[in-house]
Amino acid sequence: MHKSIMKKLETTLEIQQWLNEVHTAFNTTLHQCKYAVGTGNYADGTKGYALEVQNSEGVAIAVTPIGKYLFDKFRAEGTSMFEA
Repeated sequence: MHKSIMKKLETTLEIQQWLNEVHTAFNTTLHQCKYAVGTGNYADGTKGYALEVQNSEGVAIAVTPIGKYLFDKFRAEGTSMFEA
């Protein structure tokens, strides 16, 4: 099953909380999943950014819209952005 939320995540804390919810819901850990960020256009022509969580088989289990800052940060740092 695919989990989605409508609120666009804008901060590292928000994305950490969302990922914790996803990993709890699907009984996974950060290192058991794959992560992909992407861009796309909405029907009104505006651009949007998203984070997708995939299980170990590469099947999408969750997706959420994210802000441009998080998109750029995730592309540059990957999951290491969550390490202290």
